[in-house]
Amino acid sequence: MFVDPSGMLSPIVLIVAGVAVVTLVVWAILNEHGNNPLTNTEAESVASSWEKLKKCACDETTLAYIGKLTVTGQFNPGDIPEGDDVSETRKTLAGRSSFTILSADFFDRPTCSQYKTLIHEAFHAGSWDFTEDFSYTFTEDTFKKMAKCLGC
Repeated sequence: MFVDPSGMLSPIVLIVAGVAVVTLVVWAILNEHGNNPLTNTEAESVASSWEKLKKCACDETTLAYIGKLTVTGQFNPGDIPEGDDVSETRKTLAGRSSFTILSADFFDRPTCSQYKTLIHEAFHAGSWDFTEDFSYTFTEDTFKKMAKCLGC
């Protein structure tokens, strides 16, 4: 089936393998930034914020979105042309889950600003809506409902 009688690989197998290699290379290039892992202190801070967000979630949808948030690292200063205040949530290669890369300045910002960023990225992770159309409105509305519980 995959090898013809002359011992040659099927052209279909070669095409599929070629597409797979190109896909992996493009994905690796697009995701080269943000591989700066969090320090233990930073990871503990994010975990603590994540737990507080879960505790203060104002509804089941928000709780579900927060539950999908997976922070994997932080951008280095200068990684993102739009600025050092940009965090991103991206789909994994298989597209079945997502991961979040925090902005280069995330830990320099006030705690309440960090909460807003995590709520915003949780929206993307939980809703699979990677546009910005509704995410900012969701973030502001949700943060207003949670602010007192979060101590903001």
